[in-house]
Amino acid sequence: MSTRPARRRENWRPQWDIEGRQPTFIADGEPLVKFGGLKYLWGNVPAFDVLKIKDNEGQDYDEDSMLCFAASGDARNVIYSVAGLPEMYGGACTCIINDKDEDVVQRNILILLMAISRPPEEAAELILHLWYSARLTQTLEESFRESVRPRIADVVEKTKLKKDGVLQSKTWSYGTSSVTVCLTKAQWGALLDLLDAQHDSSKAEHQRLEIVLNASRTDHLERHLLNLQPSLRLASVHFRESGVLLPFGACLDAYDKPNPTLFGKGDAWKQPDSADPLDSWSSNFVTGSCQHRIIPSYDCYGQLYFSLLELFKRFCAKIDTHKVRFRLYEVDAVELPALLDKEKSGFDRIEVSNIADQCYLGPQRTLQTFAPLLKSPILNSHAVLVTLFMNACHEMKGGTDEIAAMRDALQQAAYFLNVTAPQSTLRHWSPKMIQLMGAKDLFRDYDVLFRRYMEAFQFGRLGREAELSMRIPEDHRIIDAWPLRLKKRFGEPGAKEEFDQRIGSGAVGNERYVEWVKVLE
Repeated sequence: MSTRPARRRENWRPQWDIEGRQPTFIADGEPLVKFGGLKYLWGNVPAFDVLKIKDNEGQDYDEDSMLCFAASGDARNVIYSVAGLPEMYGGACTCIINDKDEDVVQRNILILLMAISRPPEEAAELILHLWYSARLTQTLEESFRESVRPRIADVVEKTKLKKDGVLQSKTWSYGTSSVTVCLTKAQWGALLDLLDAQHDSSKAEHQRLEIVLNASRTDHLERHLLNLQPSLRLASVHFRESGVLLPFGACLDAYDKPNPTLFGKGDAWKQPDSADPLDSWSSNFVTGSCQHRIIPSYDCYGQLYFSLLELFKRFCAKIDTHKVRFRLYEVDAVELPALLDKEKSGFDRIEVSNIADQCYLGPQRTLQTFAPLLKSPILNSHAVLVTLFMNACHEMKGGTDEIAAMRDALQQAAYFLNVTAPQSTLRHWSPKMIQLMGAKDLFRDYDVLFRRYMEAFQFGRLGREAELSMRIPEDHRIIDAWPLRLKKRFGEPGAKEEFDQRIGSGAVGNERYVEWVKVLE
């Protein structure tokens, strides 16, 4: 594997190029294979505020707000939205948070319990490391277990004689805020098992490194590094090596306790080697904390550390000063509506991640399931259902214009990558060719592909049947329809910087949000 100093050079070359061999990730047409654990505990698209009250209901809005995160994944959108509540907002904000993945739900429960049971400053640090660090200090671990274990153990004891498969609810109230957890007896038991699990520090760290820095994956790692700016390559490898989210150069000696939410049975690391905290947050968010601190531009994880710390402090402070009620479930999204009879008036916001993709529920079933839960425009004209399509455009590729579209995309990518030689003269696995093939997807005309998708699945008819209207991209009020698309053309001010950020992030640009609003009956 290349040395650290070499990777920081502008002319750095991946090992496969130095050795003149085909990289291991080119596998004769076989699909890309994930390596490592199968859990996705860190989000893969940037967080956003689902409320944006100031831009929708207005700065002076004071009614209660009902939010539903039907397939939440990690709690980043929940936290970002609550942290964004106006200081003078006097209504109650209720957040229904559901996911069918046990590990995801357990982590969300623990994070929220710490948020309401510890002072904001202390809770923020705890949340940050429980979320993103592979190891904790003894002080953090003890504080974390003291915050939550007695509460969970008490519920497990009281539900021993309850029926299997029946939801058992428990509410913890602190001041004006509360956390309600609705789990079956078995799910409560699994949560306590997580808290009681003992992990061998040396074995756990060895197994983590065997995934994130496995020698057989050197070519995969160096393909990722190839798309980063030279100054960022060191930070990327350093985070894999350390596993702890702290500014570059921070002392790690005290971080010697395995994070029980990131390791499973046999001390196995739960996530794939590609998992990266930076994927969960926009570049503007990551650098937002740097205005008041001297942080090296290459220390992107240090920037993220300070930005998250500020966000979590704001979130915990809002819980202290506002009426915020969290209710968590661990069910399949289609089962959720039957559990929400009390929310008769409906939700002001429903966010369903990408379960509307065809490989999950699909658009028709998603709208049929959640449209009835959306608040009537008579009660709130700003109520909206937000769906994300991550695979739609890819599924529509392959038309008669595919070759021409790819040729145009490659040409645009070549401008940004400063490729002047004819592409036919580049070796198939040369670094520039690998970069070109990865960057071309950023320049596809995804509007054309998504229109095909909407026509194929008859979005107009689906909307009418669900009594919904789809906002055109220009009318989006919650999130940009194409948040990860390149906005600047070659030669425009800031275009190269935007391109460098996007290609380094792994974003494709085909991630499409759709906002649906209820129509008057």
